Amino acid sequence: MTINKSGNTTTRKSKDPLTIYFVTPEGLPFSQTGGLGEIVPGLTTALARRGHQIKLIMPKYTGTLEVAVKDNLIPRYLGEMNVSPVRIGDHLLKPEVYQADSFVKDLNIETFLIDSESYDYFGNRSYKQLYSHQDDILRFYFFNVIAAEMIQAGHNTIAHTHDWQAGHLHTLLKSRHCKKNIPTLHTIHNLAYHPSITRHHFWLMSGLTDKEFPGLYGYKGINFPDSDLADASWAALAMADNVNTVSRRYVKETQTLEYGNGFSELLQRRYEEGKYHGIVNGVDAFWYPSFNQHTFVEGKAQKKRETQEAFGLKPDPDALLIMMAARMDGQKGFNLVLPILEKLFTQHKINFQFVISSDISPNGGREIFTVLRKLATQSEIAGRIGVIAPYNKHLTKTVYAGADISLVPSKFEPCGLVAPCSIVNGTVPIGRKVGGIADIIKNGRNGFLFSCDWPRDTNSTLAAGNKLMQKIVTVNTMFQNKPMWNAFIEGLLREDHSWNQAAIEYEKLYRVTLEQFKNNGHYASFSRA
Repeated sequence: MTINKSGNTTTRKSKDPLTIYFVTPEGLPFSQTGGLGEIVPGLTTALARRGHQIKLIMPKYTGTLEVAVKDNLIPRYLGEMNVSPVRIGDHLLKPEVYQADSFVKDLNIETFLIDSESYDYFGNRSYKQLYSHQDDILRFYFFNVIAAEMIQAGHNTIAHTHDWQAGHLHTLLKSRHCKKNIPTLHTIHNLAYHPSITRHHFWLMSGLTDKEFPGLYGYKGINFPDSDLADASWAALAMADNVNTVSRRYVKETQTLEYGNGFSELLQRRYEEGKYHGIVNGVDAFWYPSFNQHTFVEGKAQKKRETQEAFGLKPDPDALLIMMAARMDGQKGFNLVLPILEKLFTQHKINFQFVISSDISPNGGREIFTVLRKLATQSEIAGRIGVIAPYNKHLTKTVYAGADISLVPSKFEPCGLVAPCSIVNGTVPIGRKVGGIADIIKNGRNGFLFSCDWPRDTNSTLAAGNKLMQKIVTVNTMFQNKPMWNAFIEGLLREDHSWNQAAIEYEKLYRVTLEQFKNNGHYASFSRA
């Protein structure tokens, strides 16, 4: 399959197009905190190119309208858009809805941006983070209510929700809004985050009663078993007509106690019913380089110089340039990487450089940053480590294109977009055999995998780090043999990691969901408990 420089492949339009409501807490170019922000434009664009109509619904955060204006997407105020005021707890709230132009010219993508008229649940907040506000559950419940009001049932129409922030759309569509009669798909991007409230507080917020909807407050509705907790993720996973996550291996991992985050038994049930699926993400066109398998030798050499200069490192074409593209966070495997950086030079005599542009996470990020800065000034490897914080997307694009190898030694990765982003740039990924990393990296063919249990003490951490180090030593031997190395990189650049294949798989899952809904109605959770 031929891939152009933007990472797009030739697509065939569907003969029977769908209308897909994408309900998501974030999506570029309007908002982003992580991978979901990039997945939304990549997948919706690929689906629209196949002829489907996309109606994208997301919050209007502080700065969202300014971004739309800057990108010439011209947001238009729609007022209440025929959506009645909604009662959230003691407050009667009017919605504020804007519509922005399609972010891809001539494609059928409508974007709707939602806030409340007077309470500013999303916009005009001094704390500009998308999430981690004290009233997140309330904010996103309001978002779900307005999205449910906006969704209109029709031929070949489906609602596709993303992560916990859109979880209660399933509650609403199957309760007071069941007259909309629309099938649903829910996608797990990261199961680790799912704030809960008590059943009583959910009732105060929503006004939904167990008497009116028997089973709503049970484990087939919105509640963890044997608890008083009402959870938006549980609602979505228990009630969506189908569920998927972003790799096949993560489907299996989330059914275990270690990675299930309390949802393992529920996901086992959904999987046994044939309603829990894995679809690997594609790579957004932004990350594709300006070179291909025929021009990469000069192209990567230029990007390598640019990367070294950007991080204040000595321009050295012979240095093995190692990158990480991960936030500084305990999940991302820095505990395996940091102890081996000095050893690569002092024990294995590898001429290497290490670079990272990253955000500093509250989950151990400050400690990681401190150790990296200390290593950068250590006499044995001084001048070999470059660290830039916070994360710079455009610099990271240069790093992907200029690096020789990338490290992905994560504790868990639902998909692990670093691996395919590396591959399409001719950068060899080395990853821990977990989640989507193991689905994407074919050991010895397009990257390298190492296996180990996640370490729980100092000795097992050092042992796991040594396994990663041995892979780097092996890859460095290949790097020294330029004909062998160039042939390997040429193979990487021939692979197709565009969104086209994922769009085809999502289209198939949409149609299966529509057919099931046509025959059986909504998935039988609390509504038939």
